[in-house]
Amino acid sequence: MAEETKKTGGEKIKTDGTEHKKRFGTGEFILVTLILFFAELFDFLMNIAFPIPVVGQVLSIFGSLFSFVVGAFFQLYLFLKGARGIATWSTSIAGWVANSIPLLQIFPLQILAWFVVVIIENNPKAQKIASVASGKAGSAIKK
Repeated sequence: MAEETKKTGGEKIKTDGTEHKKRFGTGEFILVTLILFFAELFDFLMNIAFPIPVVGQVLSIFGSLFSFVVGAFFQLYLFLKGARGIATWSTSIAGWVANSIPLLQIFPLQILAWFVVVIIENNPKAQKIASVASGKAGSAIKK
């Protein structure tokens, strides 16, 4: 028997005989990663300037505010994309908060959180594992 599939604008993957639509496509992944990369680079440079008297401290505070704003827009983006699982939100918020702390901005924590969110949202097996780890078995699968 021939099986028809409708093209709905996203990549589809088959697992265990069921079809799952990826929430984040390759183009989106690259674009958001680049935006977060340049935000992380800016944070890194602001923290490298920290030892410079007065100017470094002001730039570090500015970098923290910038990280907070970028993180807020990132959270809004995830909400509008429909990524609403408890594991997804806890991961992205943890990356956002950690990246708003001045000395932790040296590390690319927000990009790392983005990678984890994409893995959870695009892979049904990872969704199951994340939902079990969060204490709500099957809650991440329900849409």
